[in-house]
Amino acid sequence: MEKIKEYFKNRTCHVASLHEKHLAIAPVFASILGLNTEPFPINTDLLGTFTKEVERSLSPMLCAKEKCLMAIDALSLHGQADIVIGSEASFGPHPYLPFSAAGHEILYFIDTKNHFELSIQELFLKTNFAFDLFDDFSLLNKAVENWGFPSHALIVKAHQPKEQNTIFKGISTLDALYDAFIQSKSLSFDQKVSVETDMRAHKNPTRMETIRELATKFAIRIKNFCPSCHTPGFGIIETKKGLPCDECSFPTDLNLSLLFGCAKCTYQEDREREDQKRSADPRYCPMCNP
Repeated sequence: MEKIKEYFKNRTCHVASLHEKHLAIAPVFASILGLNTEPFPINTDLLGTFTKEVERSLSPMLCAKEKCLMAIDALSLHGQADIVIGSEASFGPHPYLPFSAAGHEILYFIDTKNHFELSIQELFLKTNFAFDLFDDFSLLNKAVENWGFPSHALIVKAHQPKEQNTIFKGISTLDALYDAFIQSKSLSFDQKVSVETDMRAHKNPTRMETIRELATKFAIRIKNFCPSCHTPGFGIIETKKGLPCDECSFPTDLNLSLLFGCAKCTYQEDREREDQKRSADPRYCPMCNP
């Protein structure tokens, strides 16, 4: 048996989520780590919702960790706290690519018995995140075809509500979309309806796929044991910039080396780039190519 599968033998990982994220994580963790992964539904909406009924007060990373801690507290009451995963995401315009949307996904992992925690995060261009205002249903119907509807659900609400806003979530049929549109339009001062993609994982297959991809990268990292204390999760903790220009030796923004570290002890290794490059093409140099 692989060392990592022996490590996780007869242990259980609980995914703290209301939105079925274990469906993306469990097969990956079972295959790569031999780790049994089960859902643990807790009200993570208390920490914030995409539709802003509850504003998120923590950073995305701290929010993912807090979901783990909530689950650990609940599981501890029954003596079942072992390993817990929390997930959090944010969606919006891509920070570097104009007119592109992006999703920032985070997974947080806490091993309560061996006292270490790990996290992984990534910015994904693979997202159907979109929103717009509509006062005509035919225009709405045409627009949402490009948003992945009906396989990807929608959220509908009045743009300028006359009273406390009714939010229609998980809309996944044309009839339901029409009914939500008509009701929301009648409740809006400006007769406009706000429509957005439902980014909750169980309502968004594209997001579920990015969670699966991130879980795969996470599991591959967890497989690596620390050379010093033999704790799983040894991996990159810092990327060091400054690969020198081949022409003038000025440091560029390209990676020079990678700092690997342990999730539990203080052991670290500074490793060269995998491609063994020791200098950068002058086109990446701010001095040679300003």
